[in-house]
Amino acid sequence: MARQPGHLAEQQRTLGRYLAALREAAGLYQADIARAVPCHRTTVTHAEAGSQLPDATFWEIADRVVEANGALIARYDQLIQAKAAHLAQQQATRRARAQATAQQLTTGLSLRPDRASPMSRARDHPQWSVVAGAPGGSSEGMMR
Repeated sequence: MARQPGHLAEQQRTLGRYLAALREAAGLYQADIARAVPCHRTTVTHAEAGSQLPDATFWEIADRVVEANGALIARYDQLIQAKAAHLAQQQATRRARAQATAQQLTTGLSLRPDRASPMSRARDHPQWSVVAGAPGGSSEGMMR
C-alpha cells in the first residue's frame, strides 16, 4: 500500500493524540477502551500513535467511553473526508495522464505514415497485390 501524504499522516497522528489526551483526562487505560470496543489493546496503542486507523465503530465507541460528545467522531470524519478528497484527486490526475497519453498516441499514429499497420503496408506493396485472396489482390488466380 502506498504511503499517505504528510498532511494526512499528520492529521491521523493528531486524531490519535487527541484520543490519548481524552482517555488520560478521563482516567482510563488503553485496556479500558479495548474492552469497550472490543479490540486488542495494541489497536488502541496504534490508533493513539496514528500508525493505524481503526474503523468508524472504534471511534464511535471510544468517543462514548471518553465522553468526547462527538468530538472524536467529528475529527475522524474530517480525516476520512480528507483521504477521500486526496484519492479523488489522485484518480483524476491518473485519468488526465492516461487521456493525454492516449491522445498523443492517437495523434502520433495518424500523422505518421511510417507508423501504418503491417497489413496496410502489405496491401500497398506491388508484390502482394497479385496474390489471390490478399487484401487488394485478385481472386482470378484461384478460379483457374
